[in-house]
Amino acid sequence: MSESKTQLINMAVEEADEARVAALSAEHAAEDAEKAAEAAAVDARVALEKFEAAEEAAEKKQASIELFELCTAILLGLGAIFSGIASHQGGLWDGASLEAYSQASTISTQAADAASLANAIITHDNNVNLQAMQMIWQAQLLPREHQDREFLLHQASVFYLRQASDEAYTALGLPEEARKMYKESGIESIPEEELLMVQRKEYSPDYYLAMYAGSDEKYKEAKVKFDEGSHANNAGDYFSLAGVYYALSLFFAGIGLVFKTGMRWWFFSVGSFIFVATTIYMYTLEWA
Repeated sequence: MSESKTQLINMAVEEADEARVAALSAEHAAEDAEKAAEAAAVDARVALEKFEAAEEAAEKKQASIELFELCTAILLGLGAIFSGIASHQGGLWDGASLEAYSQASTISTQAADAASLANAIITHDNNVNLQAMQMIWQAQLLPREHQDREFLLHQASVFYLRQASDEAYTALGLPEEARKMYKESGIESIPEEELLMVQRKEYSPDYYLAMYAGSDEKYKEAKVKFDEGSHANNAGDYFSLAGVYYALSLFFAGIGLVFKTGMRWWFFSVGSFIFVATTIYMYTLEWA
């Protein structure tokens, strides 16, 4: 009976030990589980931080891309607008140049016509003077009482009064009273002594200047118009050059869209610099 009690006690003690060991094992397992949970929480927190950082970096990158695209779009728009303005100004200057050249050509033709007319009048005046002088010489060879002498002198007067131009008549120093009398009353008479003096005279440079005054004036006017056309043509070329520079700025701004790195801002900066420099250059030009 006592042995049975002892066995029961031993069995109870063993069960108690086993329960204690099991409790310790459970406690260690709980501690391990707690540590694992803490580690998992740490890992989750690190992962969350990394995710938030990655998301923030992605947002910053997206914002940077959007900012670049916005700036590029603005630059491209401004470049297109100012390029159109430069093209418009170039067209206006080209039109002005064409009009001035056309006017210069027309005036040059008028000047040539005036010069041709002056040449014809000079040739006519020389022929009139030559024939009149021949009559005067013939009259001088005749005696004073000869009837043909007065006729030849009268014919010489008729030639000068009717056929000679005003410039030629004045250049030969013939009396203005005789010409005035002819125009007012038709009397064709130049004193003999005045006719004899003609043989000692010839057309002076002032006569030729007077005859070519109209054509010279037209040639000067044509030169002024030609210079205006040349000036307008050069002004148009300057605006065309500005258009080329604007196209270059558009090229650099547009090619920056191809790149995804920070290099795109370098292209944008180059395009912006060209755009600003071209705008300043165009501002200094003469506008139509």
